[in-house]
Amino acid sequence: MAETFITLAIHTYDYAVALRDRLVASGIEVQLENVDISNPSPAPGVRVRIPESSLPKALRIVEADAAQGASQVLERLEGLHDRILVPVDFSDSSINAVKTAFAFAHALKLKPEIMHVFATPYFDGSLSLTDNFTLDIRDTEVRKNLLDAAHDEMSRFRKKILALIGDGTLPPVKFSTTVREGLPEDVILDYTRSTPPQLVVMCTRSVKKKATQIMGSVTAEVLDACRVPVFTIPEDYNFHGFASLFPSVFFCNVDQHDLLAMDLFIRLFKSVPATIFLIPVNEKAGSKLNGRMNALRKYFADRYSGYDFICEIPSSKDLRALMHNLIEDHKINMLVVPNKKKNIFARLINPGIAHKVIFEADAPMLALPV
Repeated sequence: MAETFITLAIHTYDYAVALRDRLVASGIEVQLENVDISNPSPAPGVRVRIPESSLPKALRIVEADAAQGASQVLERLEGLHDRILVPVDFSDSSINAVKTAFAFAHALKLKPEIMHVFATPYFDGSLSLTDNFTLDIRDTEVRKNLLDAAHDEMSRFRKKILALIGDGTLPPVKFSTTVREGLPEDVILDYTRSTPPQLVVMCTRSVKKKATQIMGSVTAEVLDACRVPVFTIPEDYNFHGFASLFPSVFFCNVDQHDLLAMDLFIRLFKSVPATIFLIPVNEKAGSKLNGRMNALRKYFADRYSGYDFICEIPSSKDLRALMHNLIEDHKINMLVVPNKKKNIFARLINPGIAHKVIFEADAPMLALPV
């Protein structure tokens, strides 16, 4: 059956040619078509047409910085580093994060990077010259002691992981460890920018504990600014394979970002046929919400065989009530959230849905950057 071509954009001739070149360099077939088909010469309006199956990838390229070269765009979008980052604090919940990360690594042929971040205490420098000199020496000694202790803990943690691999609890995948100094959220985000992994796996506290630690949640800070997928699991969650994460809920913005996020989601779980509930959270969707959601469901169903997509319009706009109803009524095991990039001021005034969900639900969550 011939591939169906759809119109990605309509631009001036020069811009359409430039966009075609970027798409072709990324492996996408492109057809250019004049808006005025009766005029064979280059027209002011030119349709850029692509195969329907290439739409999610093409949308990412269109949204990427036009000044970047094709190889840079692909690196930004595909995550060329075959890593899974797993921040740990050596607690029992860290072992849960490791178990989950190793399952992903085994299925996706990736390498886990186990990271621990320690912070040195801050000292007030408003002392005399002599006192400052003494303080610098003490500060250096404290930092060295903390660094040595962190490396010792990581060594013990590594042995624990090797023992779990040895008894068959963990799959036999190669992994590495690293110890770094700084604020955990800053170090994690710096790593994802300089060495973008395919996935970050983090453990979160229970909802009751989160309520008292909203301002200090490392996971929430990472979610707000991370531009790679982040998978979070509650501290007392026992991971039993990918199938145990379904049925799941996919929160829809009811715009093109849903196509990007769903494509990322399916690539992570491409071998797991399952039920996915589509729930709109965009209050600006308007009166045609039902029609738009059904069109989105049909697009997903046609493109991703083996998955059962179900649209559901929530009766309540209260997030906590919505989370409770979804998890209880449909036995939901995972929440999937398209995570839009926001500047720091927007995040303070109106936090993203991923930030809100993490404090309202005790369930695994996958935040996907769009």
